[in-house]
Amino acid sequence: MGRIDFDTDLKKHYVRHNGWKQAFSKAVRTVENQINNENRKREFKYLTFCASNAIDVFMLEKGGLLKRDNETKRIDNVYFCEYDQHEFNKISTLIGSKEAGFFGTFEDIMLFEDDVDTKEIDEIDESITPSREFRRKFYLKRLHRKMKNSFPFDIINFDPYGVLFPPKRRAKLLQSLDLMFKWQNNTDEIDGHKINDFTLFVTLNSDKESLDEVALSKISDRLLENINKNDDFRDFFKDSFNNRTPWELLDVNEINFFIVGFLKCITLACAINNNWYITKERCFYYKRPHSERYNRKYGSYYMLSYVFKLKKFSEYEQALPHQPGTIPKEIAKKYWDMIIGILSKTDDVDNELETNADCSETIKNDLSDIISFRDDFFLGL
Repeated sequence: MGRIDFDTDLKKHYVRHNGWKQAFSKAVRTVENQINNENRKREFKYLTFCASNAIDVFMLEKGGLLKRDNETKRIDNVYFCEYDQHEFNKISTLIGSKEAGFFGTFEDIMLFEDDVDTKEIDEIDESITPSREFRRKFYLKRLHRKMKNSFPFDIINFDPYGVLFPPKRRAKLLQSLDLMFKWQNNTDEIDGHKINDFTLFVTLNSDKESLDEVALSKISDRLLENINKNDDFRDFFKDSFNNRTPWELLDVNEINFFIVGFLKCITLACAINNNWYITKERCFYYKRPHSERYNRKYGSYYMLSYVFKLKKFSEYEQALPHQPGTIPKEIAKKYWDMIIGILSKTDDVDNELETNADCSETIKNDLSDIISFRDDFFLGL
């Protein structure tokens, strides 16, 4: 199964150009102000799941938002995760450092747990001629510790390969997302700073054929619960989706079901459970043919891409009476107004590229310029 060629993919670049770049620029300015005010010493940190094309990295470097050391050729404070050896090596060359990478499956690295072989042991005893599985456990243990110690990040581009609710398997990717929010509360190991806000890009596929039926039921039930509890959300849902129930919406308009469901039941739940809430957000969606993922001959699925700005609950807000995983009543109204505002306006990337010739040309030219910039880098190696 081949990967998508992002060097020619205008849909994904539309999201980078109109969503990621602006959000990244604001995040960089926020960190620069914190450094100038002596609230921290370390420059911003970026975790990405870029493909070997590394379009996002070179877009940001070309725009002056990432800086490369002229001598080492390394872009400092940029980290990446990749499970394919060939792709990992290519990304390492582009970023200028293998040490900045996590070679393995993101879920396996994040969710590693000690067992009888690894508990209270940091290094392999080579005298016992360890098996391949034994070595794998200790390799994952080292990567898990390295990953945890790398948090917090100012910007995370969460675009892993996989689905949040795989059929008949544990939802390891969703568990990893939840743990990622938890680790964002960590203290930086270099200068000891903590973050009070961060930017998050989330890219997910919304093909209902690839999702577990039980998980779909949980999303629908959670949506229905929120509809029944919140008058404003109930009115929005009824007016926007013709009085349909969540299950009915899934049947007739699955993209809207996933836009609302993923936002409200997944990302927000993970965030709130770990004392984060979303203050700003933008949502993009576009279609992919099935052949790009499953080699199916017919049909298509949707990709969703969110741009989030998250803020940590203040000590005052955390102290307000509320049930675990919920928002205090004192700030719920403002929160729901923001959520409804997000859902009321989403970006249909396919429609914009197909109907707006100027937009399509702008995206095409910008992508071409970034690729040329990347090619110039290769020539200089």
